[in-house]
Amino acid sequence: MDWNQLRAHGDSLYQGFEELCCLLAKHPPDREKRVAEGWTFFRKGTPDAGCECTWTHPDGSVHGWQAKWFREPITETRWREIDKSVTRAMDKHATLTRLTICIPQDRADP
Repeated sequence: MDWNQLRAHGDSLYQGFEELCCLLAKHPPDREKRVAEGWTFFRKGTPDAGCECTWTHPDGSVHGWQAKWFREPITETRWREIDKSVTRAMDKHATLTRLTICIPQDRADP
């Protein structure tokens, strides 16, 4: 996939990627089951407290998504940025049980 062909959102490819990730999060394969079970989807604004969007289960547990527009190979600096986002998400969402990090790369599976 050529990520540079992604449609910009608000004149930004990064915002376009965030929006794509949130659309995919909002419509997961198990969406019908989640809705039937009473899960709630919420799209956040900026700042996002470590999650672009969340699904909250009726028991209060949260599944969050965070988008990172990292087009180049992930360096140690980028990993630290991801770690900060994870820490922020855990700090701001006390019942977070799952966090999906979205990165526009086809990473190898060695």
